[in-house]
Amino acid sequence: MKNKILIIYTGGTIGMKKNVTYENSDDIFKRLISEVQNNSNSNVELISISQIIDSSQLRPKVINEILSIIEKEYLAYTGFLIISGTDTMSYLQSCLKWAIEALHKPIILTGAINTIDYDPKEGINNILFALKEIIDNRNKGIIAIAMNNKLLKKPTTKFNSYSKNPYIESINSSLENYRKKLLKGKDQLQVYTYKENLQIEVIHLNPFISIEESKFKDGLIVLTYGQGTIPDDQKLKDRISAYEAMRKPVIILSQVYRNKLSVEMYEASSYLKNIDCTIGKGSFLEEGVGCLNYQINKKMLFL
Repeated sequence: MKNKILIIYTGGTIGMKKNVTYENSDDIFKRLISEVQNNSNSNVELISISQIIDSSQLRPKVINEILSIIEKEYLAYTGFLIISGTDTMSYLQSCLKWAIEALHKPIILTGAINTIDYDPKEGINNILFALKEIIDNRNKGIIAIAMNNKLLKKPTTKFNSYSKNPYIESINSSLENYRKKLLKGKDQLQVYTYKENLQIEVIHLNPFISIEESKFKDGLIVLTYGQGTIPDDQKLKDRISAYEAMRKPVIILSQVYRNKLSVEMYEASSYLKNIDCTIGKGSFLEEGVGCLNYQINKKMLFL
């Protein structure tokens, strides 16, 4: 099959111009794509989602539309380039990773920190680099982020909003290892969509935390202290146990991306050994969101 790449445009700073505020502009994006086509040897086609969004507007509905396009066009293209906003790009990467089984073609995400008027080359260079990487990885089922001549294939999180390399990769994510183990041997493409009203409770531990008796969501993610310490707090224990009793997924994540979380090391959190939950060592919140949705779709209580 001749190399052919589908560009899926969702919006973001890369296609914005500044009036009083930054806003999406068809003219800017057409200018951008025209320059890409003039400087690329790739055979590319372009499709936009039904409503162009800013990063902050990423929702399950948008993710599902992207998944639908990929599933529908999967056989027709060598790979897929998704152009999106950088603020939620790492969430989109993780959500797509956990939503697609038996992927054998590359999906690469890119965008820009600056508008084309501010930096005429950043967005164009990122797209051209991403197109090259799709060809180079055309037989690999990777879902990666391409920015500033770097290809990030591991789980990422955004850690700044001013450099052209705004992401950091998790170097020993246990959730990523779980994901690869689950997908091993899968050869039939399978796409899992996201509930459009999916709601996740996230408890981010801090010294001033107060666990409230609020409505239960579809699942719970707890961001622990450092390497995985959890305070000896009865309300927190009760909250985690209540989700387990309702057979809703619970994911416990470390806030330290390089360290290994070990609940057995700390007395206060040792009770988690008796809870059916997923322990994410060195894993990001973005991964937890994707993993939780996968568990809901597969009706898994834990991994």
